Amino acid sequence: MIQIRLALKNDLDSVRKIYRKTLDKHRFISTDSHQQSIEHKKIWVVYDDEDLVKGYIKVIINGYDIKISELAIFPEEQNKGYGTTMVRFLVDKFPKKSLWVETNTANKFYENLGFVKTGIKTTKTKKTLSIYRLQRGGLFENI
Repeated sequence: MIQIRLALKNDLDSVRKIYRKTLDKHRFISTDSHQQSIEHKKIWVVYDDEDLVKGYIKVIINGYDIKISELAIFPEEQNKGYGTTMVRFLVDKFPKKSLWVETNTANKFYENLGFVKTGIKTTKTKKTLSIYRLQRGGLFENI
């Protein structure tokens, strides 16, 4: 069974491994960033019955907005429902908040979950990111 909990200090190595295998090629984040996020309760991990971490989600909460800063699943564990479960978790945990993400790699994933493209952003490094915001109404009714 898929389970989610706040990341603990002993999850830091798993989070860093997942980051290096999935997101590291897209951007650079200091390893201190993950440690600080765990300390400030901004990272949740998804794990299985054997308590093996399969992925994590990192968020930035600002007033009524929640930005998904990172959502990463070990490559060999992708397409097994872990990412969807993590997004569903955020929707259930924060029902009154607006959920959004900037991405250039997971557009279809977010569209399939009910996110709608609301804009485009160009980063300092000249990357183009699509901005997606969750449309609340019928989210997850068909999943």
